[in-house]
Amino acid sequence: KCLIAHNYLASTITYHDNKKASPLERSHIQSAYGALVKRQCVCQGYAEAFKLLMDTQNIPCDVVLGQILDGSEEWHAWNIVRLNGGKLCFHIDVTWDSGKTALPKTTYFLKSDDFFRGKREWERSLHASCVDGKAVLTEVKRYIIANRGRLLAAGLRPEWLIT
Repeated sequence: KCLIAHNYLASTITYHDNKKASPLERSHIQSAYGALVKRQCVCQGYAEAFKLLMDTQNIPCDVVLGQILDGSEEWHAWNIVRLNGGKLCFHIDVTWDSGKTALPKTTYFLKSDDFFRGKREWERSLHASCVDGKAVLTEVKRYIIANRGRLLAAGLRPEWLIT
């Protein structure tokens, strides 16, 4: 469910530069509305839309706000999901996995705190510690391969099943 929501958002939304936004556009590009209805948003909109989709599936999900440590110190929003009864937590950044490629990437999907060490800073005390999700992603790949026909017959697009 996390992968399908991630890929759905990454393949259907266009990043809208906040600096080029009109006042009307600014009213929605930081929200789930901008992401899901207007299909244009900034990182906050991606993160809010992902959280909304996770909420509908009863998957605990937080929006994380932090700084990118690349010299610009820009603020950024992404998510942390809690799976397996909250025992496993992972970072998911739909914004950075979307873009100009034809298919969504999973570079920032199911990532650990260590993956972001030195690259991002956030208030760690407000969020659960995240572990590496390689094993979970392997399980997801197996599930998709075994159930691809059924998932496609249910109306999912092939690009939403990319791992």
